[in-house]
Amino acid sequence: MPGAPHTLMRALTPLRFPVRPLLITISTVLLAGAVLAGTPLQNTDRSHVLRGRVVDAVTNAPLAFANVFLAGTTRGTSTDTLGRYVLAGIPRGSFDVVASLVGYELNAEHERFGTADTILLDFRLRARIIQVEEVQATGASRNDWREELSRFRDQFLGTDDIAADCVFLNPGVIEFERTGGPDILTARSDSTIRIDNKALGYRLQIHLEEFHWSERGGGLLTRQFVLFSPLRAENNGQASRWEETRAQAYRGSKIHFLRSLFAGTSRPEGFTVYHGTVEELRRGRGHYQPPDAPEFFQHVGPDLARLSFPACARVDYRSSGSSGSSIITLQGGDVMFDASGSVLDPHYITVLDNGAWARERVSRLLPIDYQPPAPAAR
Repeated sequence: MPGAPHTLMRALTPLRFPVRPLLITISTVLLAGAVLAGTPLQNTDRSHVLRGRVVDAVTNAPLAFANVFLAGTTRGTSTDTLGRYVLAGIPRGSFDVVASLVGYELNAEHERFGTADTILLDFRLRARIIQVEEVQATGASRNDWREELSRFRDQFLGTDDIAADCVFLNPGVIEFERTGGPDILTARSDSTIRIDNKALGYRLQIHLEEFHWSERGGGLLTRQFVLFSPLRAENNGQASRWEETRAQAYRGSKIHFLRSLFAGTSRPEGFTVYHGTVEELRRGRGHYQPPDAPEFFQHVGPDLARLSFPACARVDYRSSGSSGSSIITLQGGDVMFDASGSVLDPHYITVLDNGAWARERVSRLLPIDYQPPAPAAR
């Protein structure tokens, strides 16, 4: 992985065994989202071009039809027969650029698009070493795999109505193990996992880097790179439903909060923050945190901001007929994020308990380039 700040798509979730409260940071993983980082794909006065080659790390031979994409967005392309690629129209900001090809190990590089109009980025992919073990499938083993897939689905996608409308297109590429003990489920895949989210109208191509879930402790660690592709609506009614469901998933989410904080509109958009101990915050108490207090929030440049607070904070959301509360902590006391709501180090934010953000899973992830519909004029 690159030496630059590692920013895996809003979907990196710290694992804390055996603590009972769920510790989530999806974003997306998220990995989330993501976990990756990126500044918003709008309101920019210039765009950039990314070009380069993808070659075999040993033979230096060009690799045709390799996928190159900005993780967590809807932007991607593939290489030509000479291994060349071009991605145009990239806005100013920071992104994880991912190159992948069947039979090769994924490679990701963190790039910042600022003053240069064109950035050259070559990838050298290493062939994946596949160890073949003789496995005799039985009815019992197939049943065990289906049961593990059901558990994985609940933790990876969630259990709400949006998750119910998600379909694994190739679940057979996912393997399950109990390597950390009988209570820890580990999932892995050497292939891209494809999921159609029929509630939000996206096809997700997921490169699963890590997934561990503790059934006993409730801890979850999930890290992946995701490329979003909009599905084609069958009619205007379906397109409208997708737009509304996306807006519902966005309202009150962590990315919504961070974007509004960056823009200075967190209070008008329905967010209120309190700080204190976990016990105080769980009881609905705590000290009100002004969003513009310099010790809490500061812009550190045109593209970045810093969120800081000791101990814990509770983020309450009340707006548009929706409500929810989430208790969070910051590893190290502060975290950097950008105007798109992407955290440069997603694992620095830990979500405690079973609040609104703790229930966010991959099914509710939206692309970094998603923008909610503008409020209706009054």
